[in-house]
Amino acid sequence: MTTAPATLLTDTQRSEALARLPRWHRVSERDAIHRSIRFADFNAGRYASRNAAFQNAVSVATGIPLDLDGDLIRYRKSKGSGKVSATETAVLTLADKLAMTPGEIHRGLSDAHRLRFEDSTLYTRVFELADKRNGKPLPRATLPRIRLHSPKITRKLTTEWFATRVNRRYNRCMAKAK
Repeated sequence: MTTAPATLLTDTQRSEALARLPRWHRVSERDAIHRSIRFADFNAGRYASRNAAFQNAVSVATGIPLDLDGDLIRYRKSKGSGKVSATETAVLTLADKLAMTPGEIHRGLSDAHRLRFEDSTLYTRVFELADKRNGKPLPRATLPRIRLHSPKITRKLTTEWFATRVNRRYNRCMAKAK
């Protein structure tokens, strides 16, 4: 297959083309156009992948199934304030094996939204237990699996399903662009 050589558009041609391309903009001082594409973060938070992997490790270490949503504790402002999250409840069953008090566990989980959490005693000990039980190291990051709810959704869909689908479409588009 042969392709025609590229030619520069005139200012008028570029303006006409941009009028047909929503969200595209001319790059000032260059013969170029640009469009930014932003992907949804599902409101999962900055450390959601790491925290979902931690939840998986807790589940492996305890045998207690958990939603891998990246949310480790309930914060005061959330619904059900005063209640302990499913993740914290599961970690508390490991208190003796972790050689940690419930207060130390809660304080450790409270750092889940900080980088230092992955260097914490709680994080390290939970992964040590889970890796041993699993027979090999578990991943330290995984795609959160937050269940999507809507009157229009009639089947079980998660953010993992959505992100995988978006990634497939993106890759198909990029392949077509080559």
